[in-house]
Amino acid sequence: MRFGTDNDHPFDTDNRAWRRLADVTSEHFNVITWTRDPDGRPVLLTLSDLRTGDMITLAVLDSLEIRDPYALLAVHTRGELAAHGPTSGAETARCPAVTSTRPLAHPELPPIVALDVDGVLNPANPAHAAALGYQPHRYDGPGPDGQHVTGTVWLHPDHGPWLRELAEHAQPVWCTSWNHLAAQWIAPRLDLPTTWPHIPVHAGGVRFGHQSKLSALYPWATRRALAVLDDEFGGKDPTTADQRTRDGAPTLLHPVDPSHGLRRADIDTVLTWLRRL
Repeated sequence: MRFGTDNDHPFDTDNRAWRRLADVTSEHFNVITWTRDPDGRPVLLTLSDLRTGDMITLAVLDSLEIRDPYALLAVHTRGELAAHGPTSGAETARCPAVTSTRPLAHPELPPIVALDVDGVLNPANPAHAAALGYQPHRYDGPGPDGQHVTGTVWLHPDHGPWLRELAEHAQPVWCTSWNHLAAQWIAPRLDLPTTWPHIPVHAGGVRFGHQSKLSALYPWATRRALAVLDDEFGGKDPTTADQRTRDGAPTLLHPVDPSHGLRRADIDTVLTWLRRL
């Protein structure tokens, strides 16, 4: 569809470059298109990063419509930012400015290990929990939805020492629908510090191919190295984690078998990954 007051060069949203931009950005960002009243011509794009929640708003300009000099900003796949210009009209930007690379990771900060509870520390199959060495603990308090619940939580005495071992190499954080109760109720029963932070999340689960808890975890972790121990990931989560790694923040999504819960092999996998950072 064509928009604008320039009859010779109206803005055309059927332009293949414009359509390709929309396709590519929608794979990695939530995209909001701002249009001009009354003709509906796109004027701004707001991009919200799916991993971090970072936002940027871009002006939508057709080079044939522009009468004033402007510059082009290019973001390269290696994380480099390059300015080209200034130029004007339809003239090709032939004058690249100095390219600079912004730091992507925070090497001065320790890696993060995010911990789930249900399916990781509290196995999904109570009938076999005792045979696997888990011990029952009676819970009587608020559930993830705030409603009062009672029930049995199965916890393994080996998990406390294992998680303290991880804490020697990384910063543990709770990423679970238990929220603050993980530090308040789970931690003391495993002889863990009650000071480990938690990521405020709603009940977990996979939506549209993504583990919903990760949408809160990634912004909290910013660009620090991150390992996640969870019993459920979505089909699109490995792609997002690989992209985060390419962006300079190494990311490991390690699935835990919910029928067995956390095992020593899971801890060793994360420790090996941490030592290679």
